[in-house]
Amino acid sequence: MITPPVSGPVGARARLLATTATQDEAPPPPLKHRTRRPAANIAAAITLTIDDAVLVSGIGRTRLYELIAQGAIDCRKCAGRTLIVADSLRDFLMNLPRAKISAGQQKVA
Repeated sequence: MITPPVSGPVGARARLLATTATQDEAPPPPLKHRTRRPAANIAAAITLTIDDAVLVSGIGRTRLYELIAQGAIDCRKCAGRTLIVADSLRDFLMNLPRAKISAGQQKVA
């Protein structure tokens, strides 16, 4: 593929946007700034990143930060990254009250 000259800022993103795909070529994949760890690694992890903790727990990012601020979930800082102690997250989730859902209950829209 030949990259046409680009006026203005030149970088990987600018070159990617400047290129045009022909009908035979598939468009380039979207850029990702972070990759996810495989599920097996998350299950065995001692600590989790915020993104991984959100992924495995189902708790939203904002609520997770609120729980950290309240001291309900233990975390550490390393090189500017917030790392959730996996046992702390697991304990928090296991100590939540059980959900009471009846079999015939339906959601009303």
